[in-house]
Amino acid sequence: SAGKMGLRWYLCVFVVSFVTLHTSQAVIDEKSEKCILLWGELQETITAEDRESNFKNVNCSAKANLFKADATSHLERMVRLELQNMVRFMHIASHFGRDSVSRLGFRDYFQKLSDKAWERSVKLVKYVSKRGDQLLHKGFEIQIDPAENFYVRETESLEDLLSVQKYSNRIAAKNYKHALNTKLIDPDLAHFIQDEFIHEQTEEIRQTSGYLSNLFMMLGSSEKNLGIHMIDNMLAD
Repeated sequence: SAGKMGLRWYLCVFVVSFVTLHTSQAVIDEKSEKCILLWGELQETITAEDRESNFKNVNCSAKANLFKADATSHLERMVRLELQNMVRFMHIASHFGRDSVSRLGFRDYFQKLSDKAWERSVKLVKYVSKRGDQLLHKGFEIQIDPAENFYVRETESLEDLLSVQKYSNRIAAKNYKHALNTKLIDPDLAHFIQDEFIHEQTEEIRQTSGYLSNLFMMLGSSEKNLGIHMIDNMLAD
């Protein structure tokens, strides 16, 4: 009868669903068991190399397929650039903080930029760690020649800053394009670069170019020293 046929159909669906769920759970349990055995009781009986290899094979890490192998190297380049900017801006800030120069507005402004570069480098390291990888495998060194002093004038410091900001923005935009312009699109990486770097860098470039425009206009007047003093006070706000 129709009632019996309907009952049989529902029974078949239930059996198939149960078997599928049980099989999937078995696969999950098998992988979980491998992870537990690998990092639990047996971790002292296997080598570190085997442990790392098996860890990758059973896919216990947070590294998803979308996170391409070359993404780490691209982000590492951004980290190195931010760390270089951090030291560079700190060097400029220390110059303007000297008693013989005493441009405290410029000092505070470049010190804030140095702190910002450090924060961005930390964000990059944390993001790559969240995606299941690590940065700076070979370490990193920054060398600054103490004899070099390119920042005697206020205009030179802002011109140098604008050049550095544009270059950093170009590298971020290139990595953003790479995250979206490949066969394996990584929307999370693109979103991270856009929100944490490109948007802020665009605002910073506009701000620096505005300061330079005001400074050049004031330098063209007869009261250029007063103009520099006003810009210095503006940067201190």
